[in-house]
Amino acid sequence: MTKASDLAIDGEMLEALMRDYERQKRTMRTSKRRRPRKLGFKVGWVKFPLRWWKRLKEAGVGSASYDLAIAILVESFKLEQMAVKEIVLSKQVTGLSSGARRKAINTLVRLKLIRIKRAVGKAVRVTELYYLGLRGIEWVILGGISLENCAFARFSALLLRLESSMNVGWQ
Repeated sequence: MTKASDLAIDGEMLEALMRDYERQKRTMRTSKRRRPRKLGFKVGWVKFPLRWWKRLKEAGVGSASYDLAIAILVESFKLEQMAVKEIVLSKQVTGLSSGARRKAINTLVRLKLIRIKRAVGKAVRVTELYYLGLRGIEWVILGGISLENCAFARFSALLLRLESSMNVGWQ
């Protein structure tokens, strides 16, 4: 049977073990570099359905409704890319005050562009988007979308940010 004194480490062997332990501890601290955290999913452009543009223009709505429509389409694109789980129309997402957001949501629902779900004490959620026109989906491609440059003049709404082209036809 082995005695505990036979298993004891002392002298040079103990010093070598302690040096090795300290060196490993130092390399572990320096080798654990954290990767820089990504700032989130950024959308560079969004397709704006011509049906939406026509209905908003005919209804004569304000810029808040256009801003909300574009915010919904941006969030819809994020949903397709699995960057978000659902389209939530909070102040943080839309950048609109509560009154302007409420009026714009009601306008988009009245124009039958979206369907929503409301719950007490929670932000409004979009359940369905209506894109289809008579000939399928017609799009205007908008570029450089951000909350800062989302406010559009009433009648020249989409002409300002028209960047690439118009895609008309069956999808």
